[in-house]
Amino acid sequence: MDKLSAMKAFVRVVEVGTFTKAAESLGLPKPKVTRLVQSLEKQLKTMLLHRTTRRVTITANGAAYYDGAVRVLGEIKQLESNLSEAADARGKLRVGVARVGARGRSQRPTLLDEEIEGLD
Repeated sequence: MDKLSAMKAFVRVVEVGTFTKAAESLGLPKPKVTRLVQSLEKQLKTMLLHRTTRRVTITANGAAYYDGAVRVLGEIKQLESNLSEAADARGKLRVGVARVGARGRSQRPTLLDEEIEGLD
């Protein structure tokens, strides 16, 4: 089981209230969403959702897991966004360095104006 996919499926079921709507919004077949949530419950050894023929309600353990899952998924999304932004960084990098003279004395800093690979 892909735990992140299972967490996403569980969170979506809680947010939209049905497995059918969750499957539609995730672009997955309903049986797949059902299996993901069931495998998550099996791994955690607790029921996260009460299911009847008419509705799905969250259990107390499910509510606690939902809060944590939303936080974790949000942090993953933020991490991916930060990495994406960092990968898009472009430009010249100018670095000032001090030269050491022949007698070990520091001279006035100079700027290096070299292009560094990947920062062009």
